[in-house]
Amino acid sequence: MTDDDDIPLQTEDEIQQRIREGGARQRPPADGADGAGRPARRLPLVAVAVVLLLGAVEVGATLVQHLAVPAASDWRAAAARLATTRRPDEPVLFAPIWVEPIGRSHVRDLDMELLLLSDVDRYRRVFEVSTRGSRHPWLAGEKPARTWDFGGVRLSLFERTRPAEVLFDFTRKIREAQVSRIGAQVTRCPWDGKRRFRCDPARGWNSVGPHVAEVGHRPYRCIFAHPVEGHVMRISFPAAAIGASLVGYTGIDDFENRKRADADVLLKVLVGPRQVGAIRHQNGWPWHRFALDTKEMAGQTHPVSFEISADRAFARTFCFAAESRR
Repeated sequence: MTDDDDIPLQTEDEIQQRIREGGARQRPPADGADGAGRPARRLPLVAVAVVLLLGAVEVGATLVQHLAVPAASDWRAAAARLATTRRPDEPVLFAPIWVEPIGRSHVRDLDMELLLLSDVDRYRRVFEVSTRGSRHPWLAGEKPARTWDFGGVRLSLFERTRPAEVLFDFTRKIREAQVSRIGAQVTRCPWDGKRRFRCDPARGWNSVGPHVAEVGHRPYRCIFAHPVEGHVMRISFPAAAIGASLVGYTGIDDFENRKRADADVLLKVLVGPRQVGAIRHQNGWPWHRFALDTKEMAGQTHPVSFEISADRAFARTFCFAAESRR
């Protein structure tokens, strides 16, 4: 007997049946089902749908942004209304803040002093030119007395029944001050007849005087007072009217904030011999507001001194503004 004699013989029908069963096992499952009859996963199709949906949302958002941009005619119409409603000494604010350069290109009759303010507390009437429903932070919580809409630009008028009353503006009266550099010896800093009290002719930065600081990419009128290591820069006003509060701001020019120097600057405020407050201005701070309580001396006249110092004075182009308010 040969090896072939051990193989069971199969009929023609059995052979055909085995061929059919083998083909069924190799055939892929029908669409929508896996080998066990379950629905197949359609993740690729879902991913494509999500990408298309996100793309549509982005396109829609871009279109909305572009449609929300005010036309030049909107700005001109708002500027024309402002010109007929506003008095020359009333400030105009722009919101959001980054739209200010565009607004100024249309509202051109603003006095330079109004562009260098630290706040608008002293003004009875303030105008705001805004887009996208924004509100200037200096007007937060206030409601406008009147608004005008010009397409994508809104003009608003804010009125105050009790604006802040300024009794003594130290920033504007800096030329009346007495300036000294105090260390082992006291050095009086004479006025140079132009714009500065010069404490050291060889080092121009060692001076005090009126200044325009750029802090947070915005200009502010202030008193420049660069500290000197191991010394105190003292700025004294012999006779200042005292109110209920002494309000001011501190800052370091943006350029110096971004350099390697990072030391803070200390500002002490004295009314007569009494220290009423101290502000330690940190590097990188925005234009920083402070308010000191002087109610106990309200209605009186006293010497007021500002003392500036820093442990590390390199690149500390410090500037401050201050007012005595009723």
